[in-house]
Amino acid sequence: MNDWMEGYSSDVEYTAHYYKELNPDFLNICAVMAGVAPIETSEPFSYCELGCGHGLTVLTLATMYPKGSFYAIDYNPSHIAQARAIAKEVGLENIQFFEKSFQEMVDDDSLLPEVDFMVFHGVYTWVNDENRANIVTLCQRHVSSGGLVYNSYNAKSGWLNSEPIQKLIWGLSKEFTGSSIEKMNKITKTLESLQEIEGGYFKINKAEIKRRIDKIKTSNPNYIVHEYLHESWKAFYFPEVCEDMERAKLTYLSIANPAEVYSEALLPESLKERLKDINEHKNRELLRDLTLNTTFRRDIYSRGRRRALVESQKVAWFLDKEWILLRKKIKKFEFKLSTGVAYGDEPTYRAVVDALKDKRMTTRELQKITKINLSTLMQSLILLYSSKMVAIYQKRENSKSIALNKIIARDTVHGQSKYIMLPYANTTLSLDSIGLMFLDGYYRGLKDKNRLVEYVYKLLTDRNLDIMQDNQKVKGEAMKKTLYKMEEKLRERFLSTLEEMGGVD
Repeated sequence: MNDWMEGYSSDVEYTAHYYKELNPDFLNICAVMAGVAPIETSEPFSYCELGCGHGLTVLTLATMYPKGSFYAIDYNPSHIAQARAIAKEVGLENIQFFEKSFQEMVDDDSLLPEVDFMVFHGVYTWVNDENRANIVTLCQRHVSSGGLVYNSYNAKSGWLNSEPIQKLIWGLSKEFTGSSIEKMNKITKTLESLQEIEGGYFKINKAEIKRRIDKIKTSNPNYIVHEYLHESWKAFYFPEVCEDMERAKLTYLSIANPAEVYSEALLPESLKERLKDINEHKNRELLRDLTLNTTFRRDIYSRGRRRALVESQKVAWFLDKEWILLRKKIKKFEFKLSTGVAYGDEPTYRAVVDALKDKRMTTRELQKITKINLSTLMQSLILLYSSKMVAIYQKRENSKSIALNKIIARDTVHGQSKYIMLPYANTTLSLDSIGLMFLDGYYRGLKDKNRLVEYVYKLLTDRNLDIMQDNQKVKGEAMKKTLYKMEEKLRERFLSTLEEMGGVD
């Protein structure tokens, strides 16, 4: 632990992820569904991520939005050094990284301009009270009028039974020596022994304790360290966070998922009846969270409203959006919402998907072909979009996105990212390490199956890495045979998608 990290674990780097909720146009769609006019991203706009970690999300966005000006802040010098090196290699000139604390950003107003988007993922839970206040101050000073803010955090409603475990883990971390990962290994063994206690909290919450321990044992160790080993870790009730955001003149819009507009139909009837009598949104959201046992919230706020949209205006906004199919084979239309699982009407959703199999279509064209009424069609498209079954297509300059993809594929053995950009679809797909090795070879011009398999085989053998099949390690010719099968699946499932959506040259 370093004192300069203010209680935040720094000896282990955070995992590198791309978070779709931080994408400007994803936030725009959520805003439209909440009845607010979007921020135009085909024109110059500004964007800031607080606590950017490795910077994978903001780097990805900077390649896809050349007219955007991006600012990213993180206190960990390793994160910033790596992000700056990647930005330089890709040739990005529209992004600036700050190795600064939030306090330093507050103390020097000149560092950050007004921004249209301010985002911070999970940070609110992990920093101390002073830095939470600094986040609010940065929003107050730097979010433009009509700007959108994204804030995600651990929700106390779902952590009520698990919060003592986090506090115990933090306390136990002081009992052990070694790196944060070594400490977590020792703590896990201690927690397992505590399951034998038959009294009080341990008896009442036996199932929850086991669930938490199982998750700790099976999750990425770097993620677990950053989830639990923080002195200031805190879960929140929605009204607490909402009141903080209101101090920055921010108004709550919605959960960061456009499909949530349709989620109320899935609520228990008893809850629906109670919600009819509650007008205050803080109370409504808290009641939902308690009923649904919400563990993590993703919220969007707006600093004033650019323009209110009625239902007909929402539909009009979608009419000329062009849709592309992301998943070629969809067996069932099942959508996970905060309120439960929704099932799409098979004939309706199948008609939409079938229409998109051969070519891209606008909402207007889909309505003409499928004869589905616009309201139902829009609901179908939003649910399909939220589940990454379809995407909104936009042809854009993709050379820098491909350059970043090449770096991710090249560094797969030592890197932490598994996300490859699909710039025309404004989204990503994830590949495992073997898939990324194949893609690395493909980017290097090895498009012949045999040469590609030989390349991946050499990468694996040179690094003494194995492939597991049927819980057994395979080597030599058996490994090559397995790699041929993997290459065939990769080519069939992903390569055409990458080509169609601008992810390869």
